[in-house]
Amino acid sequence: MSLPVSAIAALEEHRKVQEEFRRQFGPEYRADLDLIFANPDGSPFKPDSISAAVSLLFRRLKLPKGASLHSLRHSHCSHLLARGVPESPRERGAETEWAGAVKWRAIEKRQRV
Repeated sequence: MSLPVSAIAALEEHRKVQEEFRRQFGPEYRADLDLIFANPDGSPFKPDSISAAVSLLFRRLKLPKGASLHSLRHSHCSHLLARGVPESPRERGAETEWAGAVKWRAIEKRQRV
């Protein structure tokens, strides 16, 4: 998988911040987990805290009610399928039975006719 230069730069900067947290926490830092995105002590984020942060962002952006991290994931998969990315949505983290992919493909077929 290739990443844009801007993403690599952001990850490198994030790593510097994480290394400082590692230094501050010393042996208490959860280096054994080797997480890219974690709490300052290296422990994993709680899923509810991520969902809450995304919900707050969506409200600030005045996105329609019902917009969620879950719907964002489905939108991502739909856009990839529309662009012809061969990976299945399941491989990208969507549900096994993903109706959105079927619906998107049906729409794409109709538009080509």
